[in-house]
Order: sequence, then C-alpha cells, then structure tokens
Amino acid sequence: MPLASMWQQTSDGWLQNRQQAAREEDVRQQIKKTNLESRQTRELQVTILSWLAEDQDSIALSLVVKTFPNFRIKDHGELVNLLGMDISSWAEIYDPVKDRWVAHSIDMSHLVERDAVLLLRRLPNGLSGDRLRPHHCPGMVEEMNKLHPVRSKRKRTNSPEPKTSVPSNVNHTPRPHKRLHSQSVAIQDPQTPSSSKMSDTPLTPRPFPDIEPLYLPPAEVPQLADTSRPTTPTSDLAPLLKYRLFCGKRLRRAGERLWPCSFYARDVIEGFQLIEALTAQRRPRISQKTAFEQVYGLEFKKSTFQSHYRTYTAYPAAVKNFIDSPEKELSWNAFRNRTVEVIEVADSEGEAVTPENDSQSGDGKHSRASSVSSSSSHNSNTHFDFDDDDIPLDPTKVCPYCDEKWPEVPSAELLRQREILEKMSFPDPGPHSANPLHRQIVPAVRAASFCSLHRFETTVIDIAVREKWPQTVDWVKFENRIWRSQAAIQTIIQDPSSSLFHQILQVTVSNLGSLDRALGSGGRYDFSSKYGNGTGYYGEKGCVIISRTCHLMTNGVQAIHNIPIHDFIARILVPEVTLLLIAEDHDKSQEQALHTLEASSRYGNEMFNFIEDEAEDRRYAASMHAMWKQRRRQSAYVEIDDTTVQ
Repeated sequence: MPLASMWQQTSDGWLQNRQQAAREEDVRQQIKKTNLESRQTRELQVTILSWLAEDQDSIALSLVVKTFPNFRIKDHGELVNLLGMDISSWAEIYDPVKDRWVAHSIDMSHLVERDAVLLLRRLPNGLSGDRLRPHHCPGMVEEMNKLHPVRSKRKRTNSPEPKTSVPSNVNHTPRPHKRLHSQSVAIQDPQTPSSSKMSDTPLTPRPFPDIEPLYLPPAEVPQLADTSRPTTPTSDLAPLLKYRLFCGKRLRRAGERLWPCSFYARDVIEGFQLIEALTAQRRPRISQKTAFEQVYGLEFKKSTFQSHYRTYTAYPAAVKNFIDSPEKELSWNAFRNRTVEVIEVADSEGEAVTPENDSQSGDGKHSRASSVSSSSSHNSNTHFDFDDDDIPLDPTKVCPYCDEKWPEVPSAELLRQREILEKMSFPDPGPHSANPLHRQIVPAVRAASFCSLHRFETTVIDIAVREKWPQTVDWVKFENRIWRSQAAIQTIIQDPSSSLFHQILQVTVSNLGSLDRALGSGGRYDFSSKYGNGTGYYGEKGCVIISRTCHLMTNGVQAIHNIPIHDFIARILVPEVTLLLIAEDHDKSQEQALHTLEASSRYGNEMFNFIEDEAEDRRYAASMHAMWKQRRRQSAYVEIDDTTVQ
C-alpha cells in the first residue's frame, strides 16, 4: 500500500500521540533500569579497606561489583586512583580462608560474596619489595581477626600472632610452592613458665568436689608424637586436658569423655588458648581439628566446638575476670550460662550494667538485647549440663536453608517460595547444622530472596505495626497527591539549593571529586545504602509512580542545573516528594519524616515490590496484605484499625 494513502487515513493528533507514547515507554524503561540498579546496588556491594603505608589509618571505599562474583581492581577507577596502580603495579588482598596475603595485579580476578569486606595493602616497591607489617598498620590485625571464611574446614581464630620476636635482619625465604604436610607435635608437661594467658594458673590437679573421681589418669601421660622431633614454641607447653578432673552430671558417651560438659571452665578456657596458639603457628600448619585432638585427645565435632568457642570469643572481658577471680570449681556450662545472662556494658563511668539495672535507666543509652539467647531459653537450661549435639533445632521454628528464625505465621508468598525451593534442593543434615531437616540448594544464592523475605516477616513487619506504616496504598489517589504537590516540586526545580537531597548530592560531589562520579556507582551506593529507592515505605511502586509523574511535569527538559533530568528526578525529586507525603501522612516535621524514610526503606521494598506481571502483582500484594493483617491481630497494637493511605 502506498505510504501516501496511509498518511491520509491518520487523524490530526496521530503523530503527537505516537511521540507521547514513545516518550512514556522511554520513561518506563528508564524507571525500570533505576529499580534494577538500586537492587544491584543493595545486593552486589563490597567494602574495601586499604592501607597505603605503615602508621596510617585505613581508607574505606564502598564499591558495586558489576561483574559479580568476580572482582577486579581495574574495574573501579576510584580504587585504582587511591592505590596509584597501573598495569605493572601490584597489591595484596587478604585471604581469610588460607590466612595469607595474595598478590594481585590490576587485572587479576578475585571471587567475592555479597557484603564482603576486602583488605588491601599496597606494594609500592613491587613483589620483591617490603610488605606492610600488620602490627604497624592501625586496625589491620583487628580487621583480619574479624574475617571468618564461609566455606572452610578451618576457621580463623581471633588470636594474635605468636609472641615470638624475629630479628629485623633475618631474611625471610619465600614460601615453597610444595605444600608442607603437617607433622605430629609433641605435647609434654610444662617445664618452663608458659607464655599463654593461663601461665599464672596452677596446672596441678584440683580436689574433686563431693564425689570420688570416676576416671583416674594413668601414671604416665602418653605423648602424641616422638619427643625427639623438633617442637613449636607452644606445643611443648600443652598438657593433655583429657585427663583433667571430671565435673557435671553427664560425663561419658559410648565410653568416651564428653566435651565440654564434663570439663571445668578453667580447663576449657585453657584449651581454647592452647588451640589458638597451635593454629597460629606457620610451620608446620596445624588445623583446628588437629589442634583440638592434640590438646584434648578427643574426637573433634565442629558444630559443638564452634558453638562454645563463639561464647569464649564473644565475652573476652568475662573470661578475663573469671581467670583473675579465685573461683576454681565452676563447670564450663555454668560459666557459659552465667556469662550469657549477665551482659556487661561499659558506660561512660566504666561501670558494669546488668540487664536489670540497664532496663531501669531512662536515658536508653545502655539498652541492649542478648544476641545469644533469650531469658526464657536461658532459664530452661540453667540447671542442666548438656551437649550441643543433643539439642537439635526445632525444624518448625527455623529456616531449612539458613537455620534462622522462621515466622510463626508465614505468608502465603513465603510458603509458595518454600515449596518451589524444595523441588530444587535436597536434604543435607550433618554436623554443620543442628537442624535435622536442613536442606541445601546449589547455588546457594537461589535461596537469597526467600531468606530475605522470612527475615522481613520476623523482624521488619513488627516494626511496621508499631510505627503504623501503611499496609495498602490506593495508587490512583497516591498519584493525585503528587500532582497536588506540583507547586512545591516546581520550587525545588527552580532553586534546588534549599533541597536536603540536593545538599547531600553536593557533599557527595565534593567527596568524590566530580558530578559524574557522584551520579555513578560510588555515589549511587552512598545513596541507596541509606535511603534505598528514596521512597521509604512506598517502596518500588511508589518510586515508579513518583518518577513517572515528575517526568510528566518536566516534559521535554533534558537537564536541571547541569544534572541530567533522570538523575535529578531519581536523586532529588523522588525523595523530596516522599518526604512531603510522609510528613502529610503522620503530621511530622521534615526531620522526623526523613528518619521514617530511612527506617522504612526495607519494609517498602518488600511490601510494595514492583512486579510487571499484573496477575503476579495482585497475588503477591494479597499475600503480603493477609500476612500483615494476621500479624496485627497477634500484635499488642490491636486497637489500630486497618487504614489505607489516601
């Protein structure tokens, strides 16, 4: 058909309508891209701690890894400029699994995980030059001790390096590529004063309280290795703690002594210190399992050991106070329960605050909840010695993938996702989990959104009920409210200097050096990590509607004050409009509305998630709303009526 006849059949406004539809489609795609970038910013980010020289503080830099899970230095210009690297330069990245620093060039790839922390130190003189010494770099040793490998049979302990002085004039030969096999280490009775923390504690057997010993040590303590072999600085000080006196009610299982419920607290603490000293040595390298078997002479159970070792590392002040105290005959389980019950918080005057007097303080400075156990679970276990392996988790109260708390009344959406994941996963009970119905899915990231949703339902939803955040929104009326705020929006467009978020953007520009960087991945991370999409409890749907409405108000505008229109809307207008709406919802000041915007971002992203499929969107919204109403009925805030934001 000739084109002329086609044009003759069109109406007068046909071309304008087509152009308007094309512009709206461009806006929709741009908003969709913004939401995806915001999700990526929230999920695929890492923190870099860099040391450039000794006696200088580390420099923190937050980056978004677009090539996740592969991280390369050259992909991040800010990091390249910070380290001053080029194609021939080298830097070292700390590997917590192998407990060593690994050299990386600018284009080498390093596997990272979500929210990972990478430790970097510069090599200004290349691979053959001197390294930055950890103890001469402020905070480096502490950061190394904080990192724990996720998938490793040997977890790094929080112990410092062995206290062995090495003369500065000794040349360190490079480590051979061939792996050295661990050799057996002799463990003898102490002959010289110990350098460990327990050196002031007498190692002579203590009198057994009230009952006769059930097990007597042999005349000679057997050695674990030939004493003619060279020993490490700490191995010759390690006694066989297996033959210390028994305590508690449960002593043996299948003829083998139980650990740690049959040991005194001092023996368990001494064992932890000896294990730390053994695993900290370099040659030969000793795994945590081998060190445990050498110190205790018992079978190593990783889950049980890690559970009790976490208590030891989490309360160093309580451990030190106990060692310095004259108290001798206290079982490990009794010490553990007492430590968990009394949480010491150092206030400005240096006093110890217990949960009782802490709750009575009106200023709220010392309010803290125990992250180890609740008072109810503590009271049920106070008078009983137990072994962790004998108390499995209740499968109905924990997630089958991450073993975290499961909501009492899960939403239909959560149950639907669980049913889907069960078809892709397989049972995986074992020593790594106390949940007998634990499941494994490969890759593990498939369960990330599922676990995020059940964490939301067990934590954030209760806050939403208390703060009276909306559970449903009439989006048509919501858009009309935005149009009624057009005068305030035009004022910000004409003079953005009065805008709080324009001021935040200017601070980011001054910190990063240019507007392009402030609008790039680094600046986008700074914004998203604190404000999310900038729409608070209105979530991604609110972001889509506010962005679309602001684009219609600024139709044809390409930039405002040298800021591209899309970035100006996403970084300034969207959060500013949200502040106006939140302040109107709850009759709050701008400062109070800003606090609500920050606190409710996660709630909004889960409650009002943007899904393009309308049927799927309705089903998801119905599931979230039903769960919200159920939680409110169970809440103490039953007097709150269901409200719909107008």
